[in-house]
Amino acid sequence: MKTTVFNFIEPSFEEFDKNFDLVKEIYSAPTLPAYAVLNSNIERSCENLDLMYMPKSHVILGDKIIIDGVHSPSPGEVRSATLTVNYSGIRDYTLLFPQVTNKKLKERLGQFAEEAEKTFDSGSWMSFTIMASSVLEGILFDRYKKHHFVELIDAANNDDAITIEEAELLNKVREIRNRVHASKYKQPFSDRKISNDLYVLYDKLIKLNWSK
Repeated sequence: MKTTVFNFIEPSFEEFDKNFDLVKEIYSAPTLPAYAVLNSNIERSCENLDLMYMPKSHVILGDKIIIDGVHSPSPGEVRSATLTVNYSGIRDYTLLFPQVTNKKLKERLGQFAEEAEKTFDSGSWMSFTIMASSVLEGILFDRYKKHHFVELIDAANNDDAITIEEAELLNKVREIRNRVHASKYKQPFSDRKISNDLYVLYDKLIKLNWSK
């Protein structure tokens, strides 16, 4: 069993019980259908009131997480939630890329993502670096339509999809994966630290709702 976490802000609402001013609180996770979910737990909060809401029962329908019977939000109230999912595996790796409309690119990214997961789990750090960075390059290519990884990294940073620190990490990873060439044998190999830092960014960008 594996675990992953989704973080949400600003849900949408639908009427649930008008008499008691209750609504359905709905969060969207576009990549959620990729996961074979065993069980899940959601925690909700309201930043403006600095108040932690008690966990409530929820239903997962496709890419939607629906919570029935919560009070309607007050003006200016900002709600957020954290969904923790226990899952047995990935049902279909192409479902990790709902924003990608090019079928062949989506299939290739799914293949890269499956290899990335296998190599990370086995501690094959250089292989993971190559596969995970290839996934991220593909995601950014689909978004920004530039042909060089360094240009894609700059575009993502300018778009605030990644921070300056994350851009620096991706540029470091970009250099590391070029060390597969025999002439670069004197340069350091990828390692556990870099791979784990990359995995955090990889997980973030795969789950990012690019439609917003």
